[in-house]
Amino acid sequence: MNKNIKNTLEASNGITLIALVITIIVLLILAGISISMLSGDNGILQKATDAKTQTGIGQEKEIVALAYNSVLTKKVSNGDSTAVTAEDLNIELANQGATAGGSNPITVIFKKSQRQYTINSKGTIEYANKNELNTPKLEFTISGTKVNNITPPNPDSNIFEYKEGTIDTGYVIIDKNNGNEFVWVPLEKDQKITLDVATENEITEISVYDPRGEEINLGITDDIGKNYKNTNITPTCNGTYIVYVTEGSKTIWKTLDVHSLYNIDTFYDYSTFELDENGNCSYERSVGPGAYITVTDRAPSKMSSIIGGDPQFYVKSNEYDIFWDSVNSNGGFYIARYEAGTSIKRTDGNKDSTIEEIINFSGIPVSKQEQNPYNYVTFNQAKDLTESMYNSSDFTCSLVTGSGWHRTLAWLVETQNKSLSEIRDDSSNWGNYTTALLATGAVQNTHISNNIYDLAGNVLEWEYESTQDWFGGKFMGGTKFNSNGFCSSKIAYYINSDQPFLTEERIGFRPALYLKVSN
Repeated sequence: MNKNIKNTLEASNGITLIALVITIIVLLILAGISISMLSGDNGILQKATDAKTQTGIGQEKEIVALAYNSVLTKKVSNGDSTAVTAEDLNIELANQGATAGGSNPITVIFKKSQRQYTINSKGTIEYANKNELNTPKLEFTISGTKVNNITPPNPDSNIFEYKEGTIDTGYVIIDKNNGNEFVWVPLEKDQKITLDVATENEITEISVYDPRGEEINLGITDDIGKNYKNTNITPTCNGTYIVYVTEGSKTIWKTLDVHSLYNIDTFYDYSTFELDENGNCSYERSVGPGAYITVTDRAPSKMSSIIGGDPQFYVKSNEYDIFWDSVNSNGGFYIARYEAGTSIKRTDGNKDSTIEEIINFSGIPVSKQEQNPYNYVTFNQAKDLTESMYNSSDFTCSLVTGSGWHRTLAWLVETQNKSLSEIRDDSSNWGNYTTALLATGAVQNTHISNNIYDLAGNVLEWEYESTQDWFGGKFMGGTKFNSNGFCSSKIAYYINSDQPFLTEERIGFRPALYLKVSN
């Protein structure tokens, strides 16, 4: 009897092991089937991605159709028998992130998705990239290293201490002795553009153009193959970059807007670019306030400076180069919270004084609230007055550079304190453009941005930059108040250029603190 029980148990154990092995095999088979169903060209994940793409295409085609039908309806109601044009469509597509160009067919490009659609003379809308589900990967991005992300460096702890704000809302320090206030303007260090491309066919050419229309040397010497990745492309200036990738007879392209560098910036509305089937673009180029010319080029923009000339119009002085190293090594700089001020109301009679006489009469400039703007000074006087504020081996007190001015404005856009339109098109809602000069920081609710007052309007502010024109002009930022009922431009980014010896009530300056170069 015991022997029978033993045999029964052994048989039972044998059956259990076999069942376990079979179970494991079945589970492995099921797992393989599941993985196969999820991945692969026909997998669930790919189908979900394809479905999302197709949904996006459908939505964009609907936007194009609505725009086209709206234009057509207006033309019919107005008795206009002319064909729908790209210009007509651009009016309807203004807020849809899309631009139209060309004719018969008209090409519509959505900036975010980079998908294209054509419209023929009969109004038929076709998706131009029909093989998108198998199109190449083309990633074009910029990034850098954030430094001092929580607490910016103190220029000199014996002089300054923290007062209020954060790095995103305006980190304010105050002079413990005289009450001067400065705000940290952050910058990412070592910014690089990354280009990552993968294609079905052999890549025959890759070209990257900077905003000046100059091709960036990628250092490609060998055959590229089907994959190319470069994470070390150094951006040259602010603006729109464009990359072209050619595989066989097909060329694709992508644009990248950059406003994050410590550099001159036109704050141009790059969304107005119209790329044709060859990647050429038409765009308006600023040649002064309210004046533009149309340019067509393979590169997105041989962009003018704010006042018209080429970017080489700017001269980098030795001081400017030192500040560039300071800003990029420390990840930012301090800008005065207020326009340079004085307790004395200066008049036209003060403008011809020596620097010693100016200081004796009006005092050393301050960055404090409710002061009279330190006006009626030439560029050299503003420079000397600013440098008289501090004498330290740990930092330099100087005028703001043109790059510093534009970096500050770009930072306002990055933190969503101001829109690009409020910087580029109309700054009257956050600056003094009235007929009266105001005290520094007088309007506390609307004339403050990231804890900085009066960046727009009130007085023009001398900057540490030069022009190469015949009178050796200097730049002034922020535009000015309307003392005579006229103002050339109510735009914060617009930079004026004039004789360095010019003095008047509407011209002042703003100090900045540049820290010693960080190792």
